Amino acid sequence: MNKEWINAAIVLSKDPTTKVNCPKCNKHFLQVMDIESNVNPSDFERYLSCPGCNVQNILRMKYNNLNG
Repeated sequence: MNKEWINAAIVLSKDPTTKVNCPKCNKHFLQVMDIESNVNPSDFERYLSCPGCNVQNILRMKYNNLNG
């Protein structure tokens, strides 16, 4: 993961509604989708994807870290 993706991940891990440009094409805002874990109810995956160039990255997160 390059620096631009790391910065986008940090911003979107704190607030998934923030408008962040795609680190690859820089033409579209990343879309965010959260999917709950079937294994651990305190975990979820946050999918970051670009509707233009179709690039995607995934963050594994814990619900209990969202408030702190």
